[in-house]
Amino acid sequence: MKTLENLFFGNEIPFELPPLDREEYHRLVEELDEFEDPLLEQLTKDQRQLYEDCQDIRMDISIAQMRDAFVRGFRMGVRIMLDVVREPEKKTAK
Repeated sequence: MKTLENLFFGNEIPFELPPLDREEYHRLVEELDEFEDPLLEQLTKDQRQLYEDCQDIRMDISIAQMRDAFVRGFRMGVRIMLDVVREPEKKTAK
């Protein structure tokens, strides 16, 4: 029950947890910075605002996808648990 209580009280927020493969995550962030910084330097103020607005929408889409994946994964985990609990144990011959 501790996990459910932590979820309820907001002590565990799955999408805020660090990625499992931190090395790959940091490599990708650095790679993005290498491309993004020179691009932003070339943009006008209005173009930069348009770019940032697009990035905000992309982030909203990403969050919606992560939320959906979390819910689907949680539901699948519960279904697996229910299957295990409902399945009678088969007696093995000795």
